[in-house]
Amino acid sequence: MTTVFPKTTQLSRAIAAGYPPGQPQCNNSEFGNLWAFAVTSQNAVSAIEAALQHQPDITIREAWLQIPIYCLTGATLASVKKVGFKTINPSDATDASSDSDNISPAPSFDNAAQLVDFLISLKWPKIINAASGTVKGEFYSSGNETVSTSEDAEKSANQLASADPISTSAPELWFLTGETRMKTLAEKLSIHQRAFREVVVYETGPRPGFEEELSLWLADTLDLHTEKNAADLKVTERRNVEPQCTAAAAMNNPTDLWLVGFSPKGVDLTVPVLRKTLESCKSSIAFSSVPMRIQWGSIGPTTATRIQEHLQETITIPKLKSKVTFSSTIAVAKTPKPTALAEAIASHLSA
Repeated sequence: MTTVFPKTTQLSRAIAAGYPPGQPQCNNSEFGNLWAFAVTSQNAVSAIEAALQHQPDITIREAWLQIPIYCLTGATLASVKKVGFKTINPSDATDASSDSDNISPAPSFDNAAQLVDFLISLKWPKIINAASGTVKGEFYSSGNETVSTSEDAEKSANQLASADPISTSAPELWFLTGETRMKTLAEKLSIHQRAFREVVVYETGPRPGFEEELSLWLADTLDLHTEKNAADLKVTERRNVEPQCTAAAAMNNPTDLWLVGFSPKGVDLTVPVLRKTLESCKSSIAFSSVPMRIQWGSIGPTTATRIQEHLQETITIPKLKSKVTFSSTIAVAKTPKPTALAEAIASHLSA
């Protein structure tokens, strides 16, 4: 996968415009009122860092780094700390204005589902006074949510109008993401009526040559080459195993191939290549007698869901049904770490 950072995004324009939205110095209505960031990938953090580097005023850069940020632990958290954010995963929305020494230890989140559950549990500021930069009014609270009547809304509006001539709006959490959005966080925030906006700050796509490299790797790993396609793919070395021995051993021990998905987009790019490779090798002499079982591992539940969606579509290839099987169970790692993935696969094999 390769990552591309667009030259201009809503985030980069906001940082270039000056102080963060919601501060007295910022009068640009395009950006609304921002009270916190949420990020679930290092790419999103890199986008913040790149945008800050193009803001020459150090005072403004420091103001942006004062904004609370909620993130996953591991590599994403390390990136957030490296950029220099001062308030990371605070336990309450009001901690944003507290002294850093008084903030309770930051909780940890292994995936987006855990992060969004924590965000829902927080007290969210309803209104930010655009003139003073202070939080006013009530807070959203997960334990005591009510729906205001039109009379209540009119009364609140009149109070705000008399308190300050500058218009106010509900403060937002900015979820910084790629063009392929993670539905988990956005859908749940919407259900709980939290004010947020998704800001696309990067794009992902296949690396140049990805399809050819993956096809060659699959063919090499499964020994699917015929003499013709070996020459076409410029294979210089092949396994030094007699076909008869390979076939005999495979009758009792199907070839297992593990594929690991690190993101839904990566899975979407891989499955078509897998299908194409298997279809192109239908005539392979070795393949015709070697049954295969393709199994999946996943970094996180969101990617596992996408893998399951592809499996439910039933990847079928004419004349190969008896030789290729796709495992319906997925080994899911709880954290994006190699050791966690190895443990998930080991647990899956022993089940």
